[in-house]
Amino acid sequence: MRLLALLIIAAAACVSLAGCGSKLRATSAQAIAEAEKIENPSVAWGRIKAAKDELYLLCAEGDTFRSLCDAPIADLITAEGVYIQAAAANGDAAAVRVLYERGDLEAAQNRLAPAILKAAKETTDPNILFAAAKIFGDGNSVPRNTRQQAAYLAQAWRLGDMESVGALAVALEAFGDYPNAYLWSLRCTNGCQRRATVQLRYLERGLSRDQILSIQQMALDTSHTDVGPTMKRTERR
Repeated sequence: MRLLALLIIAAAACVSLAGCGSKLRATSAQAIAEAEKIENPSVAWGRIKAAKDELYLLCAEGDTFRSLCDAPIADLITAEGVYIQAAAANGDAAAVRVLYERGDLEAAQNRLAPAILKAAKETTDPNILFAAAKIFGDGNSVPRNTRQQAAYLAQAWRLGDMESVGALAVALEAFGDYPNAYLWSLRCTNGCQRRATVQLRYLERGLSRDQILSIQQMALDTSHTDVGPTMKRTERR
């Protein structure tokens, strides 16, 4: 919290909004300068991320701070993208995942895609599996393949990655597979962000009562990753 303390002190010392904004930008620039001296890109990324997170925390304190934070936060996000790319290329699996979660680094995603897909065939790291799923879901460097995307997300879930549950439910709903989307939405519990998935009642409108009851039972059994071909994929009513 060292940076946050400095930011609060700097903000309190501001004699004008312009002066306060300058101090925030200077603090952001200091974090970037410190990161540039760090040889390990993963460590440098951590320095930038810590500065960004603490600045976000300060900016949440009120409208005055929030209006001054856009420029320094944007600088940190840009710098963070550079280190995320470098760390991912250096084999940092956490950085690989974040790289594919960001929407502004498509060129880097496409460059790394062949290596990620190769690694995904043998890995037990859910971060790599999540990234591989994103590659098939986006369809930028390979043809879009929702089934392969779902398979990698289900594998990541089996390895304990609960965030993959929400992503899987969203992918299946977009594909029009409401029974399986419902199955995975029911599993969006501990560690799964409910806002990242689709609402259960929305999916239930495309299912019969028998389907709903059957899938609810399946969701309790972790051996079920698919409702099976005998359950008709109903169209949205």
